[in-house]
Amino acid sequence: MSAASRRSTPPASDASRELAADTLAFDRLAHDLRSPLGSVRTALQMLKLPNLDATRTRELVDLADRQLMRAVALADAVGDYARLREGRLDLRREPLSVARVVGDVADRIRGAAPGCAVTIDLAPDAGSVAADPLRLSQAIFLLLEPATRGGHPITLGARRQGDAVVFTATATLDARASAIPDLLGEALVAAHDGRLVRSEDGFLVTLAASAS
Repeated sequence: MSAASRRSTPPASDASRELAADTLAFDRLAHDLRSPLGSVRTALQMLKLPNLDATRTRELVDLADRQLMRAVALADAVGDYARLREGRLDLRREPLSVARVVGDVADRIRGAAPGCAVTIDLAPDAGSVAADPLRLSQAIFLLLEPATRGGHPITLGARRQGDAVVFTATATLDARASAIPDLLGEALVAAHDGRLVRSEDGFLVTLAASAS
């Protein structure tokens, strides 16, 4: 094998690490899907019980609906993650006000976890960023998935810092996040040329500020 061929071939260790990471992610996904699907199955079984009153019936239907939506979201995240890895997920960048991004994330949280308290702490001069209006809020929401799943309170914020905008999320993040949503969120931040910094009580996402 020539020196040029050796240089153009990725190290086996890198390929092995990628394969191991993907294997772990999909193993975790299989585990994560069992929880919502198990809840749906339990709710359906309880709906077969005699003498259920209207209130209890409605509660069980709502439970099954929420858990089914969670399973669908996990399946959608798998597709998005695969397309992003293959370069087939296009981002439509446009100037977005930071207030809109934070508001969209808050709306996603309230829709997915109605009992999760959301507080917004937005600096008045936060400005705007050039980003995909769907994918940036999706990225931040996915990184918060453990907090929404646990019903923990979340504080969302953003501030201007020089030529950058720093989005902040403060929440209790469970030690074991759902693998695919977390990986997709991290990958979407990277696709926006952003930087993700995690901490014990949340994370920061830094993006270049937009001139518009």
